Amino acid sequence: MGYEEVYEWVDQVPLTRVRKVFSRDFSDGCLVAEVIKHFRPQSVDLHNYRESLSAARKMENWTVLNQKVLRKLGVDIGKQEIEQLCAGSDKAAEKLLMRVKASIESGPPPPRKKKA
Repeated sequence: MGYEEVYEWVDQVPLTRVRKVFSRDFSDGCLVAEVIKHFRPQSVDLHNYRESLSAARKMENWTVLNQKVLRKLGVDIGKQEIEQLCAGSDKAAEKLLMRVKASIESGPPPPRKKKA
């Protein structure tokens, strides 16, 4: 899977922000949460993540996303990778999204909530 495939996959999702510079746009974790929410609605509570330019807030968003969502998808990220994502390092977001996409596409969908 290449980066173009990741871009096409992400373009299927109605994001709350227009993508301009991929690495910067995804650096706070919010758009990654939105992408996961689109494909696995019960997996993510978007109210846990706030858009931010602050490095500390970005770290907090990524830490929460890792603990509450990514690990359950089998995509655990370490502190160094979180720092790269926060800094908008070259292709860090794309590499993570490649793993998220593979996990979502290979795993069974989560059970649906029963309607009352």
